[in-house]
Amino acid sequence: MSELNSKLGMWIGMASASIILLGCFFKAFHLQGAAFVFVVGMLLFCFGFIPVVMVGLFKWGQGVLALGSLFSSTMILGALFKVMHWPYANFLIAWSVSIILFGILPLHFLKTFRTPLSDSYTREAKQRDVFLGTLLMAFFATWYLLLDLSRVPSPYSWPS
Repeated sequence: MSELNSKLGMWIGMASASIILLGCFFKAFHLQGAAFVFVVGMLLFCFGFIPVVMVGLFKWGQGVLALGSLFSSTMILGALFKVMHWPYANFLIAWSVSIILFGILPLHFLKTFRTPLSDSYTREAKQRDVFLGTLLMAFFATWYLLLDLSRVPSPYSWPS
């Protein structure tokens, strides 16, 4: 079953990434159907690829990365909303980046530093996890810096 899951995830991921790239190309050249292709690619990525990845991560005992994938998906949906000029784009982006930066990444570092070295978790794997966490921390901290939190609407407010 896990072999099927990984193949399915690989094909959905490649298809959605290709469709997103095609939608971006269409949008850059103002071709017809750009919005439709872009939205389909983003929705396939967020609701097709990310859930398959999350199932695999939960099966491998990587719950923190699975939650990170979930909030990365909501951040990507926020970017879709922003490009399409839909309401709540700023809310989705701001809260996703905030939760990843101040919740998921500290949990990742805590888990990484508390896991003892063993035959299955080598020093190289630990260094890779620290490097990945540091890279993601720099990326999301920079994105957080770009947010104008004074303009983020409340989730309970009516879109204007």
